Amino acid sequence: MKPPSIAKLSMIPAKQSEAGPKRELCQRCALHETCEQKFVRPFIPERWSGKLLLVLEGAAEASVGPWAGDEGRLLRRLLKQAGYQSGDVGIVFALRCAPAPHEVKGDRPPRWARDEPRKRPSMLQVRACRPFVLKTIEYFNPKTVIAFGDTAVRSILNKTAPALVHLRGRKLSVAGLDPSPVVYATYDMATVFGENNAHLRDAVSQDLERPGWQPLGVPAVQFPNEDVVAIDTEYVGDKLLTIGLADLKHAKAVDVADTKEFVELVERIKEPFLTKTLLGHAIEGDVDHLVALGLGREEWVTGERAGDPRDASARQPADVRAVGRAVEGADTEDPR
Repeated sequence: MKPPSIAKLSMIPAKQSEAGPKRELCQRCALHETCEQKFVRPFIPERWSGKLLLVLEGAAEASVGPWAGDEGRLLRRLLKQAGYQSGDVGIVFALRCAPAPHEVKGDRPPRWARDEPRKRPSMLQVRACRPFVLKTIEYFNPKTVIAFGDTAVRSILNKTAPALVHLRGRKLSVAGLDPSPVVYATYDMATVFGENNAHLRDAVSQDLERPGWQPLGVPAVQFPNEDVVAIDTEYVGDKLLTIGLADLKHAKAVDVADTKEFVELVERIKEPFLTKTLLGHAIEGDVDHLVALGLGREEWVTGERAGDPRDASARQPADVRAVGRAVEGADTEDPR
């Protein structure tokens, strides 16, 4: 009889004590053969409130604790800013055996060591450790789980994951657990400390605050009337097909071929309240299409009153950043 595949075995929770060099999946992973800190257990506060469980990539800094180094200190600060106390946050590692990229002394490796990335763990290695992640979530039953980085997200989903930019803000679930806690994805702290990535700190901060955000209701199907309006255009080649507008309570998309509704849309865009601020996930292209229709505004073209809410840089207009935090990250109730 053919033995079960590692993909199937990775769906079965396993006790932390089962890890070891004699375990078949640990032998196939083999990370324990090259790291000093082997089979590291989760960090769960003694009187844990169960509010939040973080899934981090690996246990490279387990000897000095998950809060050590620049990355750990920043993570602790962001958690505090998001309103979490020390007894609210537990940690489990996607990889219980994770060698550091360099052998260094002290809790703060030099910049050259931090900038050189680790080798990306294989899916086999992620799945070999996944049963321990499942058991931790199943046993402690956290209210919310946040997966930090690609390796942690692959562990949660049990498959190769899309880029994080496509996963942030979406409610994910733990493959193999029913019921599953709410799961969100964010950037790992090593990426945040990468060159030119300082702006990602705001993104991680958003994601840590996300569990406390209130869900939005299903928007009414009508043109928006707020000061800040999201826009989205769909097109094939140079041909514009639809234009959609939305605020926090209203949303409507118009087929350009529908003359009556398109005329109404044009009149709406001409109204003063829609000239204040636009936001969108591809705002430059959206504004280009409005300009081509003769509906452009100088403040949209220059970016003074237009922006992408997912861009956490300080260059964004203040009102785009503020509303973007609500629109891009809020949980929307599914009308189904």
